[in-house]
Amino acid sequence: MESLDSRGVRCAPERRAGGRAATAAGAAALLVGLWLVAAALVDPRADVPLLDDWTYAFSVERLLAGTGFAVSSWSSTFPPAQIAWGTLFAALGGFSFTTLRLSTLVLAALGTVAFHALLRALGCSAGRALVGALTLALYPVFFVLSFTFMTDVATVAALVASLAAIVRGLEGVRRALETGLALALVGFLVRPVAVAIPLAVLATAALQRALPRRSRAAVLAVATLAAMAAVSAIAPRYWLHVAGGEGGLAYRLERLRWILLVSPLVYAEALLSMLAHLGLAILPVLVASGSPRRFPLRAALLLGLAALAVSAAAPHMVAALRPRATWSVLELGAARPLLLGGVPESGVRRALAAGATVVGLGAAAALLARIGRGLRRGGALRAAAGSCVALYGAFSIGLCFVFWFFYDRYYLPLVPAAIAIALVADGAAAAPLVPRRATVAATLLAALLLLDVSGTRDMLEYARAVGDARARLVAAGIPWRDIEAGYAENGWNLYDHPERLAPGESVDRDVPHVTAATDLPYAIANAPLAGYTVRETLPVRSRWAATDRVYVLARTP
Repeated sequence: MESLDSRGVRCAPERRAGGRAATAAGAAALLVGLWLVAAALVDPRADVPLLDDWTYAFSVERLLAGTGFAVSSWSSTFPPAQIAWGTLFAALGGFSFTTLRLSTLVLAALGTVAFHALLRALGCSAGRALVGALTLALYPVFFVLSFTFMTDVATVAALVASLAAIVRGLEGVRRALETGLALALVGFLVRPVAVAIPLAVLATAALQRALPRRSRAAVLAVATLAAMAAVSAIAPRYWLHVAGGEGGLAYRLERLRWILLVSPLVYAEALLSMLAHLGLAILPVLVASGSPRRFPLRAALLLGLAALAVSAAAPHMVAALRPRATWSVLELGAARPLLLGGVPESGVRRALAAGATVVGLGAAAALLARIGRGLRRGGALRAAAGSCVALYGAFSIGLCFVFWFFYDRYYLPLVPAAIAIALVADGAAAAPLVPRRATVAATLLAALLLLDVSGTRDMLEYARAVGDARARLVAAGIPWRDIEAGYAENGWNLYDHPERLAPGESVDRDVPHVTAATDLPYAIANAPLAGYTVRETLPVRSRWAATDRVYVLARTP
């Protein structure tokens, strides 16, 4: 006979512990196997920088060279945990971006296993927990960033492992709360957004008056916040140029003064776009666990009307997938916007983007409806575990608005919370999956896998082509400083290696596409540019991305 447990979810009689452990081991093997297959299909071998990962590779290279620990002035985060993890892999396999990429893939696999454990701790059935973990793994932003040395995946891995332990701690498991908050501190040593976890624990202790040992939970949360503050005070000693107010950290802090000066319409557009993107991200879970008869049509229509009104008045339209974002209808990985030359967006692609926004807003309405049910008296989000996860999500949204994290990869810490809430909020987390809905969800997940693999392969092929073009120019005797090779290549080869700049030049003002906008004698671009002649064209094996070649250009005399 079913009953309600302390998490507020319906649960069937418990299986034997051995059976539950076997189920967990089987799910872990399946998730790790998925990442092994994905790595084989994508082929991560490419010794080229991607996005901002050159910023963190700089610190790994310094450590291996014996010149000490330091964080690049371009970094807007203090990631010693990520740097240590990457250094471990580079010490064993040799320094290369391929090795660093493998270190992130390991964290992606561990993170999805930890997320499955979190969903099981929240009371999800084995089937629902597996769909939830697969939804995170195959979420295109998470997937493609797993093939970089960016900090986002490492942060999410630490956060979901932290929440899994904290949920068990709130259920009374000894030392689990301490373990969870220690993992939150590790996450903070990658990205400071992990501060949302001790804040959520502290708020849970304040709101849950019946929580056993609530004062102890509050003290541990405050101690974790104090440790995070201490790290923040120590960090500038290891941050190059921070004392002079330069670099990525100063850029983030400087923007805080504009928070109250921005039109509310900008924030309304950002919120609606965030909701549309999150809805799209968790669609497989909503399909697997929801009934079409319970779809909140009124809420979806209200969100749609709000999006139309805001789009008409705000500087930008509400959009789930933006053209320059990590996941867009133009490509996966946002590599092309980091090179000179525009990328065309056809009418078909614009229609696909509009359709994605409509679907995302509808899914967001379904998520909000579930949150409403979960917050009712006796709902799963009123219990300690569900409340803590929901509060973590709320604090994470707040951080996005405080720091203007209005970009899809900054929403990544929100996605696990949204998946978990979607699964547990309606109180039916332990119910088995309906076969027909599970089949539709599996089809969506298979489509996402195809999108992920093809898009990530394209990102790496594109980066290889840019790297090959730059290498050919250097082999022809052209100085590094005379080549505009885009943000990632210039960041790694010039900003991180300033010895390649001309005498008297500085990384703070003279690195093209990073700290300067200079017309150089040679450029690698998405399209021919005015004032340049085409020296060479390199093909890119593209499956569905907007362009399939890069151009090597020489400035016209």
